[in-house]
Amino acid sequence: MDAAVRPVARWIAAWVLESAEGRIASGRLEFHDLLVGARELLRRDPDVREELQGQYQRLLIDEFQDTDPIQLELAVRIAGGREAIAEDWRDIEVPPGSLFLVGDPKQSIYRFRRASIETYLEAQQHLGTTVSLSRSFRTTPPVLDWINGVFGNVIVEEERKQPRFAALAPDRPDVATGPAVTLLGANEHADARLSAEALRRAEADDIAGVITQALVDKWTVFDERADEWRPIRARDIAILLPARTSLPFLEAALTAAGIPYRTESSSLVYSAPEVRAMMAALRAIGDTGDELATVAALRSPLFGCGDDDLYRYRRAGAGSASGRRSRTLRPSFPQPPPWLGWGIWRAGAAG
Repeated sequence: MDAAVRPVARWIAAWVLESAEGRIASGRLEFHDLLVGARELLRRDPDVREELQGQYQRLLIDEFQDTDPIQLELAVRIAGGREAIAEDWRDIEVPPGSLFLVGDPKQSIYRFRRASIETYLEAQQHLGTTVSLSRSFRTTPPVLDWINGVFGNVIVEEERKQPRFAALAPDRPDVATGPAVTLLGANEHADARLSAEALRRAEADDIAGVITQALVDKWTVFDERADEWRPIRARDIAILLPARTSLPFLEAALTAAGIPYRTESSSLVYSAPEVRAMMAALRAIGDTGDELATVAALRSPLFGCGDDDLYRYRRAGAGSASGRRSRTLRPSFPQPPPWLGWGIWRAGAAG
Protein backbone atom coordinates (compact mmCIF):
# COMPACT_ATOMS: atom_id res chain seq x y z
CA MET A 1 0.00 0.00 0.00
CA ASP A 2 2.79 2.44 0.95
CA ALA A 3 4.58 1.81 -2.32
CA ALA A 4 1.40 2.66 -4.23
CA VAL A 5 0.51 5.76 -2.21
CA ARG A 6 3.92 7.45 -2.29
CA PRO A 7 4.03 8.08 -6.08
CA VAL A 8 0.47 9.40 -6.01
CA ALA A 9 1.23 11.70 -3.09
CA ARG A 10 4.38 12.95 -4.84
CA TRP A 11 2.42 13.64 -8.01
CA ILE A 12 -0.31 15.50 -6.09
CA ALA A 13 2.28 17.65 -4.29
CA ALA A 14 3.98 18.55 -7.57
CA TRP A 15 0.62 19.33 -9.18
CA VAL A 16 -0.37 21.60 -6.24
CA LEU A 17 2.89 23.57 -6.55
CA GLU A 18 2.58 23.80 -10.33
CA SER A 19 -1.01 25.04 -10.05
CA ALA A 20 0.02 27.67 -7.49
CA GLU A 21 2.81 28.90 -9.77
CA GLY A 22 0.35 29.14 -12.64
CA ARG A 23 -2.08 31.23 -10.56
CA ILE A 24 0.75 33.53 -9.49
CA ALA A 25 1.91 33.97 -13.08
CA SER A 26 -1.61 34.83 -14.25
CA GLY A 27 -2.43 37.03 -11.25
CA ARG A 28 -5.42 34.87 -10.25
CA LEU A 29 -4.53 34.30 -6.62
CA GLU A 30 -6.70 32.44 -4.13
CA PHE A 31 -6.82 33.23 -0.40
CA HIS A 32 -4.23 30.59 0.46
CA ASP A 33 -1.95 31.91 -2.28
CA LEU A 34 -2.05 35.34 -0.64
CA LEU A 35 -1.06 33.85 2.72
CA VAL A 36 1.83 31.83 1.29
CA GLY A 37 3.03 34.73 -0.84
CA ALA A 38 2.98 37.13 2.10
CA ARG A 39 4.89 34.64 4.24
CA GLU A 40 7.59 34.17 1.59
CA LEU A 41 7.95 37.93 1.22
CA LEU A 42 8.37 38.42 4.97
CA ARG A 43 10.85 35.55 5.19
CA ARG A 44 13.22 36.94 2.54
CA ASP A 45 12.89 40.74 2.78
CA PRO A 46 14.05 42.45 6.02
CA ASP A 47 13.10 45.89 4.70
CA VAL A 48 9.46 44.85 4.36
CA ARG A 49 9.49 43.43 7.90
CA GLU A 50 10.99 46.63 9.27
CA GLU A 51 8.49 48.85 7.48
CA LEU A 52 5.51 46.80 8.65
CA GLN A 53 6.82 46.69 12.21
CA GLY A 54 7.07 50.48 12.22
CA GLN A 55 3.54 50.80 10.84
CA TYR A 56 1.94 48.20 13.14
CA GLN A 57 3.66 48.51 16.49
CA ARG A 58 0.90 46.69 18.43
CA LEU A 59 -0.76 43.62 16.93
CA LEU A 60 -3.94 42.12 18.44
CA ILE A 61 -5.32 38.84 17.08
CA ASP A 62 -8.79 38.11 18.40
CA GLU A 63 -10.44 34.65 18.14
CA PHE A 64 -6.92 33.27 17.99
CA GLN A 65 -8.17 29.67 18.17
CA ASP A 66 -9.27 30.12 14.53
CA THR A 67 -5.79 31.18 13.34
CA ASP A 68 -3.80 28.84 11.10
CA PRO A 69 0.03 28.40 11.33
CA ILE A 70 0.79 30.67 8.36
CA GLN A 71 -1.25 33.55 9.80
CA LEU A 72 0.54 33.13 13.14
CA GLU A 73 3.94 33.24 11.43
CA LEU A 74 2.95 36.43 9.58
CA ALA A 75 2.09 38.12 12.86
CA VAL A 76 5.31 36.96 14.55
CA ARG A 77 7.54 38.16 11.70
CA ILE A 78 5.82 41.55 11.54
CA ALA A 79 6.18 41.95 15.30
CA GLY A 80 9.81 40.80 15.16
CA GLY A 81 10.74 43.25 12.40
CA ARG A 82 14.12 43.25 10.68
CA GLU A 83 15.62 40.82 13.20
CA ALA A 84 12.97 38.12 12.52
CA ILE A 85 15.36 36.14 10.33
CA ALA A 86 15.02 32.70 11.95
CA GLU A 87 13.67 30.02 9.64
CA ASP A 88 11.33 28.73 12.34
CA TRP A 89 8.96 31.32 13.83
CA ARG A 90 9.38 29.69 17.26
CA ASP A 91 12.99 30.93 17.31
CA ILE A 92 12.04 34.56 16.64
CA GLU A 93 12.29 36.99 19.54
CA VAL A 94 9.15 39.10 19.73
CA PRO A 95 9.54 42.49 21.47
CA PRO A 96 7.50 42.62 24.71
CA GLY A 97 4.09 44.21 24.29
CA SER A 98 4.06 44.01 20.49
CA LEU A 99 1.81 40.96 20.01
CA PHE A 100 -1.41 40.10 21.89
CA LEU A 101 -3.37 36.92 21.27
CA VAL A 102 -6.93 36.50 22.57
CA GLY A 103 -8.70 33.18 22.18
CA ASP A 104 -10.45 30.21 23.72
CA PRO A 105 -9.08 26.76 22.80
CA LYS A 106 -12.43 25.15 23.70
CA GLN A 107 -13.87 26.93 20.63
CA SER A 108 -11.29 25.59 18.19
CA ILE A 109 -13.59 24.13 15.50
CA TYR A 110 -11.99 25.32 12.23
CA ARG A 111 -9.65 22.42 11.61
CA PHE A 112 -10.73 22.33 7.96
CA ARG A 113 -9.11 25.77 7.66
CA ARG A 114 -5.86 24.49 9.24
CA ALA A 115 -6.63 26.05 12.61
CA SER A 116 -5.84 23.67 15.46
CA ILE A 117 -5.45 23.52 19.20
CA GLU A 118 -1.81 22.54 18.64
CA THR A 119 -1.11 25.92 17.03
CA TYR A 120 -2.81 27.64 19.97
CA LEU A 121 -0.78 25.71 22.54
CA GLU A 122 2.51 26.29 20.69
CA ALA A 123 1.90 30.05 20.63
CA GLN A 124 0.98 29.95 24.30
CA GLN A 125 4.27 28.20 25.05
CA HIS A 126 6.60 30.37 22.94
CA LEU A 127 5.04 33.84 23.07
CA GLY A 128 5.02 35.76 26.34
CA THR A 129 2.88 34.93 29.35
CA THR A 130 -0.73 33.78 29.73
CA VAL A 131 -3.50 35.73 31.43
CA SER A 132 -6.78 33.90 32.00
CA LEU A 133 -10.20 35.56 31.89
CA SER A 134 -12.33 33.34 34.12
CA ARG A 135 -15.17 35.55 35.33
CA SER A 136 -18.50 35.19 33.53
CA PHE A 137 -20.76 38.24 33.33
CA ARG A 138 -23.47 36.45 31.34
CA THR A 139 -25.03 33.90 33.63
CA THR A 140 -25.72 32.86 37.22
CA PRO A 141 -23.96 30.62 39.79
CA PRO A 142 -26.24 27.55 39.34
CA VAL A 143 -25.66 27.52 35.57
CA LEU A 144 -21.91 27.89 36.03
CA ASP A 145 -21.91 25.13 38.65
CA TRP A 146 -23.49 22.83 36.07
CA ILE A 147 -21.06 23.90 33.34
CA ASN A 148 -18.01 23.49 35.57
CA GLY A 149 -19.21 20.12 36.81
CA VAL A 150 -19.98 18.67 33.37
CA PHE A 151 -17.11 20.05 31.31
CA GLY A 152 -14.62 19.65 34.13
CA ASN A 153 -15.10 15.90 33.63
CA VAL A 154 -15.54 15.89 29.85
CA ILE A 155 -12.50 18.04 28.97
CA VAL A 156 -9.37 16.11 29.95
CA GLU A 157 -5.96 17.67 29.33
CA GLU A 158 -3.83 15.99 26.66
CA GLU A 159 -0.40 17.20 25.62
CA ARG A 160 -0.48 19.04 22.27
CA LYS A 161 -4.15 18.08 21.81
CA GLN A 162 -6.37 19.43 24.57
CA PRO A 163 -5.74 22.17 27.15
CA ARG A 164 -6.93 21.82 30.70
CA PHE A 165 -10.39 22.98 31.60
CA ALA A 166 -10.56 26.36 33.37
CA ALA A 167 -13.56 26.78 35.66
CA LEU A 168 -15.66 29.95 35.37
CA ALA A 169 -16.49 32.21 38.30
CA PRO A 170 -19.90 33.93 38.49
CA ASP A 171 -20.49 37.66 38.64
CA ARG A 172 -24.31 37.80 38.66
CA PRO A 173 -26.44 36.90 41.69
CA ASP A 174 -28.40 33.67 41.94
CA VAL A 175 -31.67 33.16 40.05
CA ALA A 176 -34.80 33.65 42.14
CA THR A 177 -37.39 31.22 40.72
CA GLY A 178 -37.17 28.17 38.47
CA PRO A 179 -34.39 25.68 37.73
CA ALA A 180 -31.14 27.02 36.36
CA VAL A 181 -30.70 24.11 33.92
CA THR A 182 -33.39 21.77 32.60
CA LEU A 183 -32.13 18.76 30.67
CA LEU A 184 -34.40 17.34 27.98
CA GLY A 185 -33.85 13.89 26.53
CA ALA A 186 -31.99 12.46 29.51
CA ASN A 187 -34.51 9.61 29.51
CA GLU A 188 -35.22 7.98 26.16
CA HIS A 189 -38.77 7.86 24.89
CA ALA A 190 -40.54 4.63 25.75
CA ASP A 191 -40.58 3.10 22.28
CA ALA A 192 -37.08 2.88 20.85
CA ARG A 193 -38.54 1.85 17.50
CA LEU A 194 -40.03 5.28 16.84
CA SER A 195 -39.41 6.73 13.40
CA ALA A 196 -37.39 9.91 12.92
CA GLU A 197 -40.62 11.84 12.36
CA ALA A 198 -42.16 10.50 15.60
CA LEU A 199 -39.01 11.34 17.55
CA ARG A 200 -38.98 14.90 16.23
CA ARG A 201 -42.62 15.26 17.21
CA ALA A 202 -41.91 13.91 20.72
CA GLU A 203 -38.93 16.25 21.15
CA ALA A 204 -41.03 19.21 20.02
CA ASP A 205 -43.72 18.28 22.55
CA ASP A 206 -41.05 18.14 25.29
CA ILE A 207 -39.87 21.65 24.41
CA ALA A 208 -43.40 23.05 24.33
CA GLY A 209 -44.08 21.41 27.69
CA VAL A 210 -41.06 23.01 29.37
CA ILE A 211 -41.93 26.43 27.96
CA THR A 212 -45.50 26.08 29.20
CA GLN A 213 -44.22 25.14 32.66
CA ALA A 214 -41.85 28.11 32.72
CA LEU A 215 -44.64 30.54 31.79
CA VAL A 216 -47.17 29.06 34.24
CA ASP A 217 -44.75 28.80 37.17
CA LYS A 218 -43.31 32.25 36.35
CA TRP A 219 -39.66 31.36 36.23
CA THR A 220 -37.63 34.53 36.56
CA VAL A 221 -35.20 36.23 34.20
CA PHE A 222 -32.97 39.22 34.72
CA ASP A 223 -34.17 42.37 32.97
CA GLU A 224 -31.13 44.39 31.89
CA ARG A 225 -33.09 47.59 31.34
CA ALA A 226 -34.93 47.51 34.65
CA ASP A 227 -31.91 46.01 36.46
CA GLU A 228 -34.13 43.50 38.28
CA TRP A 229 -35.50 39.97 38.19
CA ARG A 230 -39.01 39.54 36.77
CA PRO A 231 -41.29 36.68 35.62
CA ILE A 232 -40.41 35.22 32.24
CA ARG A 233 -42.35 36.18 29.12
CA ALA A 234 -42.67 34.31 25.85
CA ARG A 235 -40.50 36.89 24.08
CA ASP A 236 -37.64 36.13 26.49
CA ILE A 237 -37.31 32.60 25.10
CA ALA A 238 -35.19 31.66 22.08
CA ILE A 239 -35.13 28.14 20.62
CA LEU A 240 -32.02 27.24 18.62
CA LEU A 241 -32.40 24.41 16.10
CA PRO A 242 -29.50 22.24 14.89
CA ALA A 243 -31.40 21.47 11.67
CA ARG A 244 -34.38 22.95 9.86
CA THR A 245 -36.05 19.55 9.56
CA SER A 246 -37.34 19.89 13.13
CA LEU A 247 -39.00 23.26 12.55
CA PRO A 248 -42.45 22.10 11.30
CA PHE A 249 -42.85 19.78 14.30
CA LEU A 250 -41.81 22.52 16.71
CA GLU A 251 -44.22 25.02 15.15
CA ALA A 252 -47.05 22.50 15.43
CA ALA A 253 -46.23 21.77 19.09
CA LEU A 254 -46.07 25.46 20.03
CA THR A 255 -49.35 26.16 18.25
CA ALA A 256 -51.08 23.24 19.98
CA ALA A 257 -49.83 24.47 23.36
CA GLY A 258 -51.07 28.00 22.70
CA ILE A 259 -47.58 29.47 22.91
CA PRO A 260 -47.05 32.57 20.75
CA TYR A 261 -43.92 32.40 18.62
CA ARG A 262 -42.16 34.01 15.68
CA THR A 263 -39.98 32.12 13.25
CA GLU A 264 -36.93 34.08 12.18
CA SER A 265 -34.99 33.85 8.91
CA SER A 266 -33.87 30.30 9.66
CA SER A 267 -37.30 28.97 8.70
CA LEU A 268 -37.67 26.49 5.86
CA VAL A 269 -37.03 28.50 2.71
CA TYR A 270 -39.48 26.69 0.48
CA SER A 271 -42.24 27.01 3.10
CA ALA A 272 -42.06 30.82 3.12
CA PRO A 273 -45.17 32.49 1.63
CA GLU A 274 -43.08 34.55 -0.77
CA VAL A 275 -41.35 31.45 -2.16
CA ARG A 276 -44.63 29.53 -2.45
CA ALA A 277 -46.15 32.43 -4.41
CA MET A 278 -43.18 32.58 -6.74
CA MET A 279 -43.24 28.83 -7.31
CA ALA A 280 -46.96 28.98 -8.17
CA ALA A 281 -46.28 31.76 -10.67
CA LEU A 282 -43.46 29.80 -12.28
CA ARG A 283 -45.61 26.69 -12.52
CA ALA A 284 -48.39 28.72 -14.18
CA ILE A 285 -45.91 30.20 -16.67
CA GLY A 286 -44.40 26.80 -17.39
CA ASP A 287 -47.75 25.04 -17.85
CA THR A 288 -50.63 27.24 -18.93
CA GLY A 289 -53.02 24.34 -18.39
CA ASP A 290 -52.31 24.20 -14.63
CA GLU A 291 -55.39 26.07 -13.42
CA LEU A 292 -54.59 25.49 -9.73
CA ALA A 293 -51.15 27.12 -10.05
CA THR A 294 -52.63 30.00 -12.08
CA VAL A 295 -55.32 30.77 -9.52
CA ALA A 296 -52.83 30.40 -6.64
CA ALA A 297 -50.46 32.84 -8.33
CA LEU A 298 -53.20 35.37 -9.09
CA ARG A 299 -54.42 35.31 -5.47
CA SER A 300 -50.91 35.68 -4.06
CA PRO A 301 -49.35 39.02 -3.03
CA LEU A 302 -47.46 38.98 -6.35
CA PHE A 303 -50.64 39.96 -8.25
CA GLY A 304 -53.18 40.72 -5.53
CA CYS A 305 -56.29 39.51 -7.36
CA GLY A 306 -59.46 39.37 -5.32
CA ASP A 307 -62.37 37.00 -5.71
CA ASP A 308 -64.16 39.52 -7.92
CA ASP A 309 -61.18 39.56 -10.29
CA LEU A 310 -61.09 35.77 -10.42
CA TYR A 311 -64.85 35.64 -11.04
CA ARG A 312 -64.56 37.97 -14.01
CA TYR A 313 -61.53 35.99 -15.16
CA ARG A 314 -63.55 32.78 -15.15
CA ARG A 315 -66.59 34.37 -16.75
CA ALA A 316 -64.35 35.63 -19.56
CA GLY A 317 -63.80 32.01 -20.59
CA ALA A 318 -60.58 31.12 -18.77
CA GLY A 319 -59.97 27.57 -17.60
CA SER A 320 -61.29 24.19 -18.62
CA ALA A 321 -64.05 22.34 -16.80
CA SER A 322 -62.92 18.98 -18.13
CA GLY A 323 -59.45 19.34 -16.68
CA ARG A 324 -57.71 19.07 -20.04
CA ARG A 325 -55.07 21.59 -21.11
CA SER A 326 -56.75 24.97 -21.55
CA ARG A 327 -56.28 27.06 -24.65
CA THR A 328 -58.23 30.04 -23.28
CA LEU A 329 -56.17 30.99 -20.20
CA ARG A 330 -55.88 34.67 -21.01
CA PRO A 331 -58.64 37.01 -19.85
CA SER A 332 -60.47 38.80 -22.66
CA PHE A 333 -59.30 42.27 -21.66
CA PRO A 334 -58.32 44.69 -24.44
CA GLN A 335 -55.06 45.50 -22.61
CA PRO A 336 -53.21 43.72 -19.75
CA PRO A 337 -54.56 45.10 -16.46
CA PRO A 338 -51.88 46.75 -14.29
CA TRP A 339 -52.27 44.21 -11.48
CA LEU A 340 -51.68 41.26 -13.79
CA GLY A 341 -48.00 40.36 -14.10
CA TRP A 342 -46.29 40.35 -17.47
CA GLY A 343 -45.17 36.74 -16.99
CA ILE A 344 -48.73 35.42 -16.48
CA TRP A 345 -50.05 37.51 -19.39
CA ARG A 346 -47.38 36.20 -21.72
CA ALA A 347 -48.04 32.65 -20.53
CA GLY A 348 -51.73 33.07 -21.31
CA ALA A 349 -50.98 34.55 -24.70
CA ALA A 350 -48.74 31.59 -25.48
CA GLY A 351 -51.60 29.19 -24.66
